[in-house]
Amino acid sequence: MADIPMNELINDLLDVLIKHNIVDKHSLRNFLIRQRYKDLFVNQKMRSKEARRQIAIEFNLGEKTIEYIIYLQKQN
Repeated sequence: MADIPMNELINDLLDVLIKHNIVDKHSLRNFLIRQRYKDLFVNQKMRSKEARRQIAIEFNLGEKTIEYIIYLQKQN
């Protein structure tokens, strides 16, 4: 098998899924936000508010939007 970096392979696969309307862009973005929050809050022991603030900057979204995305998943 070719020596392709895993991140590059994942990005290529996600691009194909989005292109063929298999995965919605917003759903993917929300998933990535939840994963990033888990990494910062759980794994790196960052305070919740600071993690949300950092994610808001990274994704160019408001902090309230980040809260909505993170906590909406827990209700479903």
